[in-house]
Amino acid sequence: YPDTAVYKDNIVIVWEDYKDGNGEIYARASFNNGDAWSSEIRVTDSLSLSAYPKIVNHNRDFFVVWQEYLDGKWEVYFKKLSS
Repeated sequence: YPDTAVYKDNIVIVWEDYKDGNGEIYARASFNNGDAWSSEIRVTDSLSLSAYPKIVNHNRDFFVVWQEYLDGKWEVYFKKLSS
């Protein structure tokens, strides 16, 4: 479930990945129109399932929301990514 947000020459992509054994949210950023990309940024670090990320921007600030399955129910979480 990838999602992308763009502000001028800044691009941030978020996605759900299972490479660490359970669903976690990751991101990558580019600050030069996609010519170079950051290393993967692990947004979540949870023993529960983190899923369905969405990203939006307000000027240079990027915000990620996702769902996390805790104690038998889904909760919504939010995090600002530093630009």
